[in-house]
Amino acid sequence: MELVFFMILPALGKYLAGGTAMMGVMGELLRDSQLDSAELNRSIGFLRNPLDLPGLAILLSTGPGRLCGIFAEMKLAPSYAVHRG
Repeated sequence: MELVFFMILPALGKYLAGGTAMMGVMGELLRDSQLDSAELNRSIGFLRNPLDLPGLAILLSTGPGRLCGIFAEMKLAPSYAVHRG
């Protein structure tokens, strides 16, 4: 039950402020010996993903135009390198 209690604050930090805030909270919990490295490793599996408010804001701000640009760069870059070299 302690793991659940000590994961509330890092999870809130992660989903509201991002991964850097979550790692700051985890660092404080580790420094205060309220969390050990095994619990940290177990929690990273579900806390390490881009589905938080800052991550979603960044992904949504790129818009569909940027996604098309990324796709075009992936398709054109190999042929550009062949013609250039």
